[in-house]
Amino acid sequence: MRWCGLAAMAGGALLSLSYAVLIVRQAIDWQAGPTLGTPIHLPLMRTISAALVLLIVGLVGLVTARIGGLGWMPVAGGLVTMAGFGLWAYAAAENFLPITEPWWWNPLLFPALVAVGSLVFGLGVFRSRALARGAAALVALFGVLGITLLANLELSNPSSSPDYAVIRVAGFIAMLLYGGGWVWLGYGLWRPNTVG
Repeated sequence: MRWCGLAAMAGGALLSLSYAVLIVRQAIDWQAGPTLGTPIHLPLMRTISAALVLLIVGLVGLVTARIGGLGWMPVAGGLVTMAGFGLWAYAAAENFLPITEPWWWNPLLFPALVAVGSLVFGLGVFRSRALARGAAALVALFGVLGITLLANLELSNPSSSPDYAVIRVAGFIAMLLYGGGWVWLGYGLWRPNTVG
């Protein structure tokens, strides 16, 4: 199970790194829009896909290692989050693998699953005190905030809002902190005596 903690730490770190790169990109070019068609797009999608696969492994370990002390709420939230991570990894992998969207695909499906699952998982873990409460709060709060800001942006016209870059950077920062929460949760599984 400790290796699952390491997977969660690596996945959270890669997710945070991806969004840190996007923050720097936006700071350098304030008018920068989506990365599609830019040289950074494919490496970023590969990194995000790897991060999400690692987070799925880490989340399996977090849920199974602490199943007795978690209760039903974080387990249910963890399962919903895993489904969201899986769909998100699939969506990101479409950029570099020859796969197509399933007929039932909706662009809001993985953001909704990740946001709701992270909120339920984070609040449940916070309430159970089975893992680090600060890490659970980061996952619950910034998962919902980051996904909401970025999913809303991706579906709208960037030129229609003068606050586009500000909202985008706020979403990137929230996702960077979300990844930090997963690193912290993974560390709690890697070093079980550090719950707090």
